[in-house]
Amino acid sequence: MKIAQFALSVVIFASMASLVADAAPARRTAKVQAVPKSGPELYQYCRMLAFRRFGRNYGDGRLALYPNFVVEQQDHCVRNGGRL
Repeated sequence: MKIAQFALSVVIFASMASLVADAAPARRTAKVQAVPKSGPELYQYCRMLAFRRFGRNYGDGRLALYPNFVVEQQDHCVRNGGRL
C-alpha cells in the first residue's frame, strides 16, 4: 500500500512540475535596431537615440530637450558611428 501511494505521489508531483514549467513566461529578447552605416538614416537614428537617452517625458506624449543639445548629441553620435 505504501509503495502504491509513493508511486502515485511521484506521478502527481511530476505532472505538477511539468504544468509549472509550461506556465513560466517566455524570456523576452531585446529588439536591437541595426545601426545604419551613413546618410539620413544615421542622423535619424542618432536623433532618436539622443531623445531616448536624454529626453524628458512629460506624460502626455511629449518629449523635450534643448535644441542645441540635441544637435550636439546627434553630431557626436554620427562622428562615433552611431554611439553616444
